Amino acid sequence: MFTPRWRTGLIAAVCPVALALPLVPAATASQPTEPAQPSAAAATPTAAASNQASKPIRTPRSFTGYGFDRCVTPSSKTMDIWRRTSPFTAVGIYISGRGRACPDSAQPYLDPGWVRRQHQRGWRLLPIHVGLQAPCFQQGDPTPTKPRMSAQPRTAHRQGRVAADASVARARHFGIGKGSTLYLDIEWYNRTMQRCNTAVLTHIDAWTERLHALGYRSGLYSSASAAIQAVDLARRRNPTRFTWPNQLWFAWGNRRANLDGKPYLSDSYWRGSKRLHQYQLNVSVRHGGTAMVIDRNWLSVGKGSRPAPQTGTCGRRASFPSYPVLERGHVGPRVAAARCLLRRGGWSAAPVGERFDTRTVRALVRMQRDRDLPRSGRLTKRSWVVLLSYGRRPLVKVGSDQPAVWRLQRALRAAGRTAPRTGMFGSATATAVRGYERSVGQPGNGVVDGRLWQALANGRVGGG
Repeated sequence: MFTPRWRTGLIAAVCPVALALPLVPAATASQPTEPAQPSAAAATPTAAASNQASKPIRTPRSFTGYGFDRCVTPSSKTMDIWRRTSPFTAVGIYISGRGRACPDSAQPYLDPGWVRRQHQRGWRLLPIHVGLQAPCFQQGDPTPTKPRMSAQPRTAHRQGRVAADASVARARHFGIGKGSTLYLDIEWYNRTMQRCNTAVLTHIDAWTERLHALGYRSGLYSSASAAIQAVDLARRRNPTRFTWPNQLWFAWGNRRANLDGKPYLSDSYWRGSKRLHQYQLNVSVRHGGTAMVIDRNWLSVGKGSRPAPQTGTCGRRASFPSYPVLERGHVGPRVAAARCLLRRGGWSAAPVGERFDTRTVRALVRMQRDRDLPRSGRLTKRSWVVLLSYGRRPLVKVGSDQPAVWRLQRALRAAGRTAPRTGMFGSATATAVRGYERSVGQPGNGVVDGRLWQALANGRVGGG
């Protein structure tokens, strides 16, 4: 977003004086409104036909993890590099509004094909509308000049509906369909100016009502001390006065990747998976050798990321606090888990049971020969790592909720790392991954790619 640095975070929260600019007069025929943006039909014939042939996407859906936003949408090449090497899974894109610092003419990459490509690669898209700002919004340097809404509530309400129509038209153009969340960007303003604040609340109310009528969900971005706090206070004073946004995206540059909005945002109503926090602004970040100036975000939306069901365990328990060395004669559930995994890997045809017998020894020797491990027939640490990591090798990182996360956590535990047993890729799993990466000589970025899966499949346990 375009909140200037001197207004973000705590500085923005304690801005002590009211703005000196006069309120915008009542609406006239020449007063700014949000123009209807081009629809899909206004795109080039090839792009429009391709877009119409594809099923509209729904975004961001349910997710908990890291996101970033920046003025100019990155190229697909950069997005692919950051997907493989960065912790980010969500990205903010500026799709509509007269107040954008990066309009269509300054967006060389953002088109329906780009949106479809990133969605297919697993990016969670956060579509942003930067339109009319508060009547008391301060114009000029260092804040870019932006059009302002009317100070008259009735006109501000109508302008909110027009803004929603414009945003939905652009969302449809990009192939972003119903059920998606569109985010209204309201830059910092002095919410203590009552007349100005009332106009903003009315505008947000109309934006949300209209989006809901059109089948979309409403998000609101603003400084924590501006529209976010204003909306939260208004709801607590009168819960039925307005139609409230589904999600609040608060800018507070406190460098804490969490969803704690206090003292600006209470823990009631917009709690759990209804929040996004822009916690660091205008920072240069490099991943995979590619640097960008971005804003960092932590978010939990929809139902948040949740663990997927465990698969490939033959109906047996597979997650244990530890994976000790086992050999012929041992019995128990760990043996059953190993026998199941030997069957799944094609090293055994024996039924799953809890006894470490001669057939288990032979199957282990076959696996150890395949992985170039000592052919001991004993279930060693390295053999455990091979078996527990066996399966598909998708890219996983913070926020990932594929079944592969279960296998990753088990294999890391067997390798001697302190990984949780949750099926959720959170900060603790990322820490375990980084430690394992460093121990086997890989970049410690906390992202599990094909190289890390291969290290696990080879039974590498590293040192330390």
